[in-house]
Formats: sequence, structure tokens, C-alpha cells
Amino acid sequence: MSEPKRILAFVPNGASTDNRVVREAESLKAAGHDVLLVGLRLPNLPGSEAFSPKGVRIRRIDWQYRAFSHIAMVYAAILLPLLAAVTLVAVVLGWYIYNGVLAPLAGALFNAVSDLIRLLGNWFHGLISSSQAPLFATGYSIEDIAATHPMAYHVVVVVILYLIYLVLRQPFNRFGNAIGLLYKQVINNPAISVVRQKVRYARNYGENENVQQYTLLESLLAPTNTAQGGFHERISHHFVAKSRINGFVEAGRAFRPDVIHCHEIGPLPAAIALKKELGCRVIYDAHEIYDDLANASSRMSAAHQAIHKECLPHVDGFVTVNEAIADYYVRTYPALPSPVIMPNSVYPKSVTYDGRLHEAAKLPQGAKIILYQGGFSPHRGLPILLEAAFSLPEDWYVVFMGRGPLEDQLRDGAAAFQAEALSRLRKGLTLEALADNDDLERLTTLAQVAAGENGTPIMREVPLEEFALSKALETMTEEDTIKETIGRTVAELRDAEYQLSAERKVRRIIDSVRFSRKFEKARFVPMAPHSELVEWTSGGTIGIIPYENIGLNHWNCSPNKIWEYPNAGLPILASRLNYLTRTIQKWDIGWTIASDPTVAEIVAAIRAITDAELEQKRAACKRFIDADNYTLHEKRLLSLMDKVAA
Repeated sequence: MSEPKRILAFVPNGASTDNRVVREAESLKAAGHDVLLVGLRLPNLPGSEAFSPKGVRIRRIDWQYRAFSHIAMVYAAILLPLLAAVTLVAVVLGWYIYNGVLAPLAGALFNAVSDLIRLLGNWFHGLISSSQAPLFATGYSIEDIAATHPMAYHVVVVVILYLIYLVLRQPFNRFGNAIGLLYKQVINNPAISVVRQKVRYARNYGENENVQQYTLLESLLAPTNTAQGGFHERISHHFVAKSRINGFVEAGRAFRPDVIHCHEIGPLPAAIALKKELGCRVIYDAHEIYDDLANASSRMSAAHQAIHKECLPHVDGFVTVNEAIADYYVRTYPALPSPVIMPNSVYPKSVTYDGRLHEAAKLPQGAKIILYQGGFSPHRGLPILLEAAFSLPEDWYVVFMGRGPLEDQLRDGAAAFQAEALSRLRKGLTLEALADNDDLERLTTLAQVAAGENGTPIMREVPLEEFALSKALETMTEEDTIKETIGRTVAELRDAEYQLSAERKVRRIIDSVRFSRKFEKARFVPMAPHSELVEWTSGGTIGIIPYENIGLNHWNCSPNKIWEYPNAGLPILASRLNYLTRTIQKWDIGWTIASDPTVAEIVAAIRAITDAELEQKRAACKRFIDADNYTLHEKRLLSLMDKVAA
């Protein structure tokens, strides 16, 4: 190895949660290099400084305040002139309405009342006086007040208008509510509301970052943090990217590295800018095909292609995750250096399973688990997997371990599927009870007795299936509790001292209900710490990768799960995508289904798996990890670093 170098690793996430990045940074540190890993401050990782498990320094850059304040200023530059114009128009229009409509109306009403008072006064004066001269020669008009006391004129007009309002308050209130609703619709329009949310979000980070407070101008743009598409999407992407790149550049200037190890495309412009400024070398580590990501818009894909065309000719070393992705980059960007393959492999680790996954998922220890671990993102086949869970054999369950944007949708879907399954069970129990009319009356009576307090029958009928379900579901949380619940239910029926000629039927119904909790076929557990991932993963029976065949990146992907599952002894069930299929078939570590899997295909594949096959695949998993793990690959990274830094 050459002399130690100062190595700056860039990654466009929180850094400490990216297993590949941390693993490679720790390898470089163990080789004697001075390594600084720079990532981003995020809501779940707000700290500016941290250390990896093996002591690599991690720094997270402050970017939110700058990005969102720039976005707010753009909207301010657009919206404030419009607001000023609207305000001016409103003032002019209001003054015109006041002078042209409201004031004349109030004046006419004042003059009418004045004339009426004059006429009544003269009439009353004529009744009580012999004088023929009128008491009031003329009325006192609003024009007289305006001519002699201008301010009093406006006071009189306002008072009259207020009296009119009091008389017509209800229709005015309805009109005011309509105006208020219109105002709310305008002020909550995405083009305006998104700015206020951005300002709030940025201010929160501004306080955490100990930076200056927002200006009054930005605070005026005070309701969603999600991109609305179009113009907002463009400026958001522009300023977020610009703020992050500036943060990476500032970190690089302070550290003054010999080599920048740039993970993913986000920080690549910053790495190339630092190379031009400081003369350092750059290694680009492409984890994916960024030109064709599954969830990227066409605009984002075009932006990634533009970054690659501009930056890749200046790269000194190139790393990627598998041969298929390497072939794409070599064909598309021939100026790149020869690729070095660093798979998303893991350190081999053997553990004895301690039951933690089953406990967290509230499953009996004998339950078979199809485990999905990772991000809950679109185009990973997760809705199809969720639906398939509710058609699996009785002793199979799906456990989702992780988090992501689809989590709420998946949880809501699981609740809906479970409710549908329980509804089918209730209907089945009803049909079973109705099948034998002789037993129906006795069964209903037993349901009444058992459902009453202190053995006292209740005064209404309890549908049999509702009774059985409610009794069996009261305390079901684990298999032992289920058994105890069933025992208590049968004992309660016996204690009622009825002739239980229908006991067999009651027992059959309750035994059916016993498995109603097993209709919760999909369970959710949080993401496990990476240091304990094997201990958690080893609780699964098989690991699943049901990715959809959408774009080149998915077709050629090699996710961490290819190594994480076998490292814990789990064979893989995966979509028949390019790299996944080749790896699974080469090492015989699992099964493949269609590249766009359906519910029926997932269920059929699970039903076809035998215990003998599982044992065979588990043994193959161990052979695979022994032959393909990180300890065998890290030498390539160290050699590349020495070559680039020389």
C-alpha cells in the first residue's frame, strides 16, 4: 500500500444508514487512510457529527435552510408584486364602490329619513299650533353635512351602513361566508400553500442550525411540503441540488482531500468542482443506473444524463455494483475508466436465532415467514406481495421490515384485506349454523348465556358467528393465548348446565374462529439496526425480492438483499430479472417467479416449496456467502484507491 491519503467520501443521504458506504469507508480507514464521510442532515438524522461503528468520522451538511429560503424568495419575487397589484385593485375598487354605491345609498336613506322627520314635524306642529307657518322650511340633507363637516359626513355614512348591516345581517353573513370560503381556497392553493410549508420547514432547521431568522418578506409567504409538479418541481429540484452541492463543496474545501470517493450521482458535480479547484482525484461509485431509475420522472432522467455527460470525462476511477450495470456505463460513456466491481456483499456472520422477529411480529415461533426487508418504495411489487399474503397457506405469513413512502398504504391495505377475510369467515359460520335448524336454537341460547354477565342471559339475541368471533378474539395475541381463550370459551358453555348435544358443532365453530387472528397475514416491524440485521433476518423462512420489471435499473439491479438474506440462511424468492435470475440460478439459492409477478404466481411458488427444498437451498446459501462476501471484494477497492492516489 502507498502512503496514507486524505479520503473524502460523499453520499447523498444520512451516511450512517447506508451500509455499503459505511463498509467501504471503514475498509479505507482500516487500511490507514484518513477518511471523512460526508452526508446530509435529514429529519431522522439531524446531528451534524457522528461516528460509524468502527470509528469513521461522519459529517452531515446543513442544506435545508438555504434551499428552502431560496425557494421562498423565488415565490416572493413572483407573488408579492401580484399581491401588491391585487391589493391596489381591491383598494381602488373598494373606494369606487364606497363613493359610487354605498355612500349615495346611505345619503339617500339619510335624506329620506330627514324629509320624513320634517313632514311629520310640520304635520304635528299644525295639529297643536294655530300658526300657518311650517316648523321646518327645508330638510337637513346629507349634502349639507358633507359641505360643512366632511369627517362627520363619513361617520354618518358608516353609521348608516352599519345600521343597514344590522337589519340585513343574515344575508350579509351568508355572503361573507362565501367570500371567506373563496379566500381559503385561494390561500390554500398549492402554489401559495407550498411556500408557507417550505418556510416553516426551513425555519425549523434554521433554528437547529443556529443560523439567522427568516426575513419579514419570507415570513409573509407563510399552507404542503410535497412537490406540486411543473414549476414548483423544477425550482425545488434546482435549489435543493444547488444547496447540497454547495454544502459538499464547502466540506471539501475545509478537508482538502487527496481523493474524493463519490457515492451516487447527487454529489458528483461537487466532486468534479473540487477536483478542478483543489487538484484532487475523483472515484465515482455508481450504485445504480441513474439514467433510468424506476421512480424518476423524464425530467430527472434527462438531468442525470446531463450530469453524467459533463462530469464522467473528469473521473479518475469508476466503481459499480455488478457486471451488467458496468456494461451499461462502458457502452454509454466510453470515456470512463475501466470499471471495478464492488458488489453489495456483506461480511459473513453466523448466528443462532433468538426468536426476536417472531416476537416483534406477534407470531408463534413455528410460523413460516416470507420476509421483505428494505424500503417501502413504488415499483418493488409490495402491493402485490401484500395481496398474496392473504392467500398463503395457513402457516405462512409475510413480514414487512423497514419503512418508506408506501408504509401507510400497505398498512391500510392489510387492514382492508383482513376485514374482508374475517367477513368471509363470519358468513361461513352463519351458513354452518343455519345448516342444522335443530341445533340453531340451542346454539343461540348458549351464545346468550355465555355472553351475559355473571352467567345471566342477556335480553337480546347474539348472532352465533359474532359470539364465537368476539369470544375468541378478546385476548388473542399469541398462539398460547389463543389456546387458553378457546379453553375458557368451551368451559363457559359447559358451566351453563345445558345439554350440549351440539357441543361438537360449537367446538368446530370455535376452532374455526381460533385461526381468525391468522387472517392478519401481513405483519409490520421497524427497520433493524444494521449491526443486528442478521439476528433479525434469520427469523425468516425465505426472503423475497418482488421487484417490478420497470426500466434498466431494475432489470440489472443487485440489491443488498441478495447477500443479506443468504447471510442469515434465507433462500430467495425473486422476480425473474436479469442479475437476480443469474445469481439465484448460478448458486441455487432460491426460486424465481415472473419478472412482473402476480398474486397467483407468488402464492403458487410458496405452496410448491417443500421442507426438503428449504434445507437444500439453505445449504446453498452458506456456500454462496463463503464464496462471495465483502472480505473477498474489499481488496479491489483498496487497490483502486492506491492506483488513483499514486
